[in-house]
This record gives sequence, structure tokens and C-alpha cells, in this order.
Amino acid sequence: MVRGGKSGALEAFGPTNHLIITDAAENVRRIEQIIAELDKVGAARVVEFIKLQNASAEDVASQLLEAMRGGETSARAVGKHMDRLAGGTGELPVDVVVVPAPQAKGLVVLGTKVQLGELRRVVQMMDVESDSGYGRLNAIFLKYMPAEEAAKSLNGLLAKTAEKEQRARIAIEPNTPNNALLVDASPQDFEYVRSLVAQLDQVPQQVMVEILIAEVAMGKNLDLGVEWSTIDLPEDGKTTAIGRSRPGEQDDIMNLVKETVFPQGLSVGVARGTYTDASGVLRPRIPVLLRALAQNRDVNILAGIPLRAQNNTEASVSVVENIPILRSTIEGGSGTARDIIQNIDRLDVGIKLKLTPHVNPQREITMQLNPSIEAIVDEGPPDTQFAPSIAKREVSTTVTVPDRSTIIISGLIREDRIRTVRKVPLLGDIPLIGWLFRSTTDSRQRTNLLVFVTPHIVTEEHEVAQVEREIIERSGVNLSVTNALRQAGQTEKK
Repeated sequence: MVRGGKSGALEAFGPTNHLIITDAAENVRRIEQIIAELDKVGAARVVEFIKLQNASAEDVASQLLEAMRGGETSARAVGKHMDRLAGGTGELPVDVVVVPAPQAKGLVVLGTKVQLGELRRVVQMMDVESDSGYGRLNAIFLKYMPAEEAAKSLNGLLAKTAEKEQRARIAIEPNTPNNALLVDASPQDFEYVRSLVAQLDQVPQQVMVEILIAEVAMGKNLDLGVEWSTIDLPEDGKTTAIGRSRPGEQDDIMNLVKETVFPQGLSVGVARGTYTDASGVLRPRIPVLLRALAQNRDVNILAGIPLRAQNNTEASVSVVENIPILRSTIEGGSGTARDIIQNIDRLDVGIKLKLTPHVNPQREITMQLNPSIEAIVDEGPPDTQFAPSIAKREVSTTVTVPDRSTIIISGLIREDRIRTVRKVPLLGDIPLIGWLFRSTTDSRQRTNLLVFVTPHIVTEEHEVAQVEREIIERSGVNLSVTNALRQAGQTEKK
């Protein structure tokens, strides 16, 4: 029972689908007018399922609800349009319900028959094949990024999104043999993923690293000096500080680095770029030059290696000798039937270098460097095979250097004891009196290991060729050797 006025009442009678009204005559007539407006053909709400062929159920439902409930103005317009279709006055509220059913690939809708007819017409216009012709399953072929890395980044991004339903609609799997991504998504979502991949799959920056490893033998007398002076560089006329080891020398300081990287003794520079002199010759720009000279000195260039590495990717090179090493000896049997079993391993001894470059927007390179130098210092006792003594010098550091500048790693000093025997043949080997015909000298020699690393940022192939030419002009490294080292000696870790 629903009361009308103060003395009226209204009750629904289900068996005959009637309303029983008790009230004043004027109120009854007013209620009759209201019921007449409501009780029209097609005004009853029903539930239907609209099947989709191409479009995503979530996308269609979201767009329909946005159109009907996106704002008061649009809602009123849709309400008036729907009510006019029902034959009303256009003032009824929007009462259409749209629920996506992705499992059944369709929409569950609630409304009047006239409203649902209009919805079916709109949905039919929306349910069309994408202009790109893509369905849900597609492949994106990558040019530069590894497929596993791209899939991991995209799936991680989708997992963090606030819209959990969005994650359920997109699935991405890497296809390693073809370096491609397999994407399961609606055409609209696929376009979103493809646009994001296009932004990520760019030409990676590369770093051509010029590496020089030198060993300096130092005697007792060490002449180490720095003299500061200035010169005007031909390119820009700016005054730049440089250094020399001996103030009395009259040679042009640029001649120290003119012919090779380290001509006589040892010249160490922190080079920042190059310039072209008046004769058109490319010269290194050296703001600080340190020259270390020893009275009994010897500079041994152990390796000059050009190494090409991708940004944020570890690269390594090795110049080693694989030697046998005795690990253990097992003896068995007795008398003359003794058996000796030797366990021998192989060990790489030589020069090893690992580095990981990181390029920042200011064209500075942060490098994680790990050079290691191993050498055989003693072959072992005469009666024992495969038991050499191996000296190892290793350093691990992280440095930041501008493009085309040189970083110097030093301080890896080793001290060797050397015994030199000079004797007269035959007479020097005579017992007791042989010492009269021979002399023995014991000396100590210290060697300092220096590692020079000069990174060059390169992107295009012609930049790589230019850097290689500069390296050849400075150090004389053969281009074919450079390419062979780059192709055969470099390994990358993902």
C-alpha cells in the first residue's frame, strides 16, 4: 500500500496488473496523467546480449558508458533522445545498463526495447575491423632490442598499472629466434604497445674504447717532474695548460705524442678531443701532459686494443696463453712398478679486460673497468713439470670520463729479484776455484703497470671508421687487426 495524499492510498494488484487508487478526484486525475505518460508501448526494460565480431567488449562498453554518463549535458541529451524514441517527453533519466562480457565476446545490456534497438545500431557501427587489419594476435619484429629484454620491460610496466583489467587484456611473449614480440591484445591496445615499442627500439649508442696497457721498469734513480706552461691551440685560440718533465728541453712539446702513442720513455696525457693544425694534420688536444723518465728505464707496451661495446653492455677481451698447470699427483704401486698419475688443468694466462660503459646525456662515459694482467715469473723446480709461479695484477674500479678523454689507471707495481751470473766458459764451473772465474749480481727491478683507456662515443658506422683511422694514425694499429680483435675478441653479456 502506497499512500497518495493525506487521505488517499495507492495499491498494486498483481493478478490483473492494475493499480487501485483511493483519493480526492483531483488527485486521482493527476495520478492518471502521470501513469499515462509512463505506461506506453516499449517502456518495459529487458535484458539482451549483443554479440561482437571484431571490437573489444571492454572498449565498446567503456565508450558507450562514457557517452551516456560522461557529463550532465551529454547524459541529458542521451536521455532525451532515448525517451523520444519511446514516445515520451524527453525528460526521463538515462537508465540503460551496459556490462562487458569478454569471455563471451559481447555485451549484456539492460533497457527498453526501443533503447536496446538504438544500442544495437550504435554497437554495429562500432564493431568494425581495425583499419590496420590487425586482430588480437600480432607480432612486432625488433631491430635493436633483445626480445627477452623488451618483453620483460613491457610486462613489468603492465603489471604496475593501476588498471588491473588492462593487464588482463594484453599478453606479451618474446620470440627469441626471430627477435620478435608476440602480442595478444585488441587492435587498439596493440597500437598502444607498438607505439611504445617503437620508442624503445632505437639505435643503441656504442662506445669505441681505445686501450693501451704498458709496463714501465723503474730503476733506483727516478726522474719525475712536471713543468706547467701554456700554448694557444690553433682551432679555437683558447689557452690550455700543458706539462713537461724537463724545463731545459727545447723540443716542441707536441712532438711527444706526434708519431706514436708513447714514443720515448713514457708520456701520459689526459687528451680531450683533437684539432687540425695549419698543415691539415690531426693532433691530439692535451691539456695536461706528464712525462715520467727513469735513468735505467724500459717501457714495454703489453697490448694496444681497440674494443667496441654497446651502451650499458659488458664487453671483454683476452690476449692469453693457455698453459698446463699441475693440480695434483697420485703415486701407486711399489718397487719398479710404481704408477704416477698427474691431474693437469689448463689455465689462461695473459691480459684480460672487462668493461661496461654507461653514456649519459652530457656525453660522459661511466665505465666499470676490471683489467687483469697475469705472467709466469718462474717455471718451477727443475724436477717438477707444469708447476710455474704466476704473478697476477688486477684492479677493479668505476670512473667517469668525458668523450674522447683518457683515464689512466696506475699503481700496480711489482718487484722482481733478478740474479745475473757471468762466468768464463768451463773455468767458471770448476768446483772450489770456479768462483775465481765468475761473478754473480743480485738486483731488484720494480715494474709499474699502467692502463690507459680512451672512450669514443659512436652511433653511426662512419663514426666508427673515423675513430679507427684516428687510432691507426696515433698508434699504428693495423685496421685488419682492429677488426679481427673487435669481431673475435669481444664478448657481450646480456
